[in-house]
Amino acid sequence: MPTKRTNEGGLAGRLRDAGYRLTRQRLAVLTAVEESATGLSAAELLEAARRHCEQVGLATVYRTLDLLDEIGGAERVHTRHAGSAFVGCPPTDHHHVVCLSCGKVADFGGCVVADMLPAVAAQTGFTVESHVLELRGTCRDCREAGPEVSKRPRQAVRGRRSRVERECSSGGGGRAI
Repeated sequence: MPTKRTNEGGLAGRLRDAGYRLTRQRLAVLTAVEESATGLSAAELLEAARRHCEQVGLATVYRTLDLLDEIGGAERVHTRHAGSAFVGCPPTDHHHVVCLSCGKVADFGGCVVADMLPAVAAQTGFTVESHVLELRGTCRDCREAGPEVSKRPRQAVRGRRSRVERECSSGGGGRAI
């Protein structure tokens, strides 16, 4: 299920276009990333991916995150609840704002950091090759819900059974897509 964050081709399409195999386990991890509105830790991704395919292991989660990082399909964000977490990313220049209460992550464009690069280079002597901008605050839903929301632990994402999950739980034939 591609989201606004990952684009119409979805993460699977982007990995396939980059020449990577799409096993059922890898597809389960990709589905878990795409279904989440929040950043998920590797352990949370494992739990969510196993809802789609029980045979997913933590090593597969980390390898898939490495591949997504390589193609710009996922980035690390920092949340109060999960510490380091991962979110799917669109193939465009963007940054994140993270809700401190529920962990929800939203993308935004328009970056002023690029305008600062000449001054940074002159001041530090560095040639800047990339940057990360992450803002933190409280989303509209949490503000409207009131201050008690920030005291609740974030709930894991629950999704419906996907084609990958149905195929994996029924034996699925082991075919790589």
